Amino acid sequence: SLPDPTRSSAIAVIGPRTNNAAVDTANFFNLFKVPQVSFAATSSILSQAQYEYFLRTVSSVENQIDALLSVIMYHNWTTVILLYTDDFAFGRDTRQIFTEKSIELEICIALARQFRIDSTPDELSDIGREIKKFENIRVIVAIAEESPMLVLLSQFKRDRLYGYVWLGTDSWTVSTQLINPDYYPVVKGMLAIVPHTEQDDDFQEYIHDVRVQQSGLRVEDPFLAEYWEKQLNCTFVMTSGLADVRQCDNEEELPSSDPFFEYVPVGSIFDAVETIALVS
Repeated sequence: SLPDPTRSSAIAVIGPRTNNAAVDTANFFNLFKVPQVSFAATSSILSQAQYEYFLRTVSSVENQIDALLSVIMYHNWTTVILLYTDDFAFGRDTRQIFTEKSIELEICIALARQFRIDSTPDELSDIGREIKKFENIRVIVAIAEESPMLVLLSQFKRDRLYGYVWLGTDSWTVSTQLINPDYYPVVKGMLAIVPHTEQDDDFQEYIHDVRVQQSGLRVEDPFLAEYWEKQLNCTFVMTSGLADVRQCDNEEELPSSDPFFEYVPVGSIFDAVETIALVS
């Protein structure tokens, strides 16, 4: 018989990471009064009373905006350029918070331009050309999620928009992609505001020592297998389309240091899991 959709053994949901996904899922889970704990979503919208079943183990982005403005004030940057994404869950609302607080501190926003993940290269290049018109302004504040921000930076790299001080929230500055040559020349020297999270040495040691278990062509933990494949540039399941990729050897050693743990809020994820465990 088919399972009863009205009955579930799930007591809570952990995640997701991005703000737009968190708002969408919070709207859904609220309907069914299912608790949700996000370890990374900072959208101020999620602080509203209507999301009574939503919790998070990081503070609202408003605290990050306060920190950004403190950095701007400390360096006496009286005028900045603001770039933000045109999305309900994060970009527009956070832009409004930044603008209002900037007015209070008498910080001038010389140019404010929005962009989308589907903005065309010409549209993004137009933004770059507008930025270049302000020859004496070298500070750019970017409020965006990771995916659209990487699209923007990639275009700016092609347009050789270099030499600016980028300020941003953790919604994009924690991306491991930023060390990629497609983005790094643009954001070199950026200042990022990132919530503090404790690193768990025992967890890192566990991940380093654990091995992928296979049963024929099937791996028991696809997430662990994917992690191994990315770290060691190999594959557990050989196919004809992967002739240039070697097969993973389960006896190999993972690298002793991994940038993954520097960017992923492992501590906040542990906090989310422990929160559910304590109240269940």
